[in-house]
Amino acid sequence: MSMFPVGRLKGQTVPSAEDIQQEWVSPSVEGDRRSKGIQISYNQISPFGIHSTPIVPGINEAEARVQKLEEIEFSLRLPILWKGRTTIAAGVSYLYEEYNFINPSALTYDFYTNLQNKHLNSLDAKVFVVYALNGRAFIGSRIGLELNGDYEGNELPFRQQAKGSVAAVYGWKTNPYTMYGLGAYYSYTLGRPSIYPVFIWNETFNDRWGVEAVLPQSFRLRRNFSEETILLLGAKVLGRSYHIISDEPPLGKYPNLELRNSNIYAFLEFEQEIYDFLWFGLTGGYRYNINFNISEENSFSNSRIIENEVGHSPYFNVSLFVVPPQAWVEE
Repeated sequence: MSMFPVGRLKGQTVPSAEDIQQEWVSPSVEGDRRSKGIQISYNQISPFGIHSTPIVPGINEAEARVQKLEEIEFSLRLPILWKGRTTIAAGVSYLYEEYNFINPSALTYDFYTNLQNKHLNSLDAKVFVVYALNGRAFIGSRIGLELNGDYEGNELPFRQQAKGSVAAVYGWKTNPYTMYGLGAYYSYTLGRPSIYPVFIWNETFNDRWGVEAVLPQSFRLRRNFSEETILLLGAKVLGRSYHIISDEPPLGKYPNLELRNSNIYAFLEFEQEIYDFLWFGLTGGYRYNINFNISEENSFSNSRIIENEVGHSPYFNVSLFVVPPQAWVEE
């Protein structure tokens, strides 16, 4: 599945004379998975320990154990424009994270009680644009805006919560089964603002095997048992920065706290069609934490006021998602 999930569908627009003479390239490859239009998923991370070490004076050292971390995510992605060489899609998603500590009534550390009582939220909107240069090459961009924090109810301080991301890629297909891309990405995948190069490799080797890679962010080896049953083995890096608000000392004196969270997930994922456009997925794997530190500001700086060492642990995910019906997909 491409970084720019916008393939070709049947019957989108009446082709112009230019379109009839020129077949514009699509980022998708033959044998690729269909894009997920609507998805709801539940993710649970097994018990793990957390040890907090202060970097600045006035904050104590502490440790606790999280019984489980639960995540519920809903996402919606729809095509906006499918005309000639230009394809535009947009998506929105909401992620809710709930930390459940062992013996929460005994928690006295401000950071831990904040996680136990307030939870974390991420509201995300993205726009995907692909412009075909010819029958082989295209340029693509992805622009996103996230509102991340421990806000509750109507609390939504936009200036502190807002986090942006931008990706730009030049891609080309050597044949209908192979696509490559080179570009750059600005995001919070590593927990803080970062700019890094991107290499995309999407290839179907035969009717059974394929690769879906957006390096260095994700890599998937795909095994197609049939058109209705798919197995994926790989790893991915996911991260966000959350604006957190504390009313209690000592963290209460810092008005612009950021929780920077980034993890590597190694996984085995099973996807099965239920009925044409309706699928479900089961995933199991291991989470390796890279970053779970508290910074005083949202910046490129790696400065922090609390450094948290988080234990690594297994996780599982179950999801239900809707894809374009097979009759809509261009053959």
